[in-house]
Amino acid sequence: MLDVSPLAWRVTLRNIRVYSKSWVSSVMPNLFEPIFYLLAMGLGLGGYIATSGSWREDVSYVSFIGTGLIAQAALFSPTFELIYGGYTRLAHQKTYDAILATPCSVADLTMGEILWGALRSAWYGMLIVAVIAAFGLVKSWWVLALPIPLFIAGIFFSAVALCFVATANSYDYFNFYLSLILFPMFLFSGIFFPLTALPGWAQHVAWWLPLTHLVEICRGVALDKLSRDLVPHGLWFVAFSIPVVLLAIFLMRRRLVT
Repeated sequence: MLDVSPLAWRVTLRNIRVYSKSWVSSVMPNLFEPIFYLLAMGLGLGGYIATSGSWREDVSYVSFIGTGLIAQAALFSPTFELIYGGYTRLAHQKTYDAILATPCSVADLTMGEILWGALRSAWYGMLIVAVIAAFGLVKSWWVLALPIPLFIAGIFFSAVALCFVATANSYDYFNFYLSLILFPMFLFSGIFFPLTALPGWAQHVAWWLPLTHLVEICRGVALDKLSRDLVPHGLWFVAFSIPVVLLAIFLMRRRLVT
């Protein structure tokens, strides 16, 4: 299970080289999306909420949404890359078979893909930071340290995506993950409204959603609201990433070897 070697990094470098040939066309849509969210939800809906007097006074609604979108980018980028790109490399291009014909083990391959997803998580998250900073929504220089929690969270999200890749028989299989897990988590993790607006039982459920913890970290760092309350959110990813990574290695080994 743990026969991971430095060759895992070679798998990551392979993906970086492929990405470097088309990164411009990949980045541009990810820059426009948060701008549309900020204009429609932040300025449009936010202006309506502000006039109704129903919004909190310590932070504007557009700042609330903008900082939450950092976490959203860190979730979507590695997830879509690995469930579609990873499945293509596994089932159609047979890239994984070619890699395993080298000294790379399944654990090296899996960790290389996870590291690639984690790097994408940090990269796209910081792109959103640049966008919201242009709107004047970043309040602290501590935001420059966000790549660290974004990378750690990206390890978790990437490992989860690979678990689904390892058990998929077609692209349609991923609709279950996207419709029943990913998008509900996107809606109910505190990006668009405070979790305190939910009933008590729903707040407890939301605490178990990984995106909830990343949203709180990103928002706290970007809005200069650092406190000890952010520590449990970081520890959540540290605690749950290890078993999910081990599960991904196990499932990938079962898919590729047996």
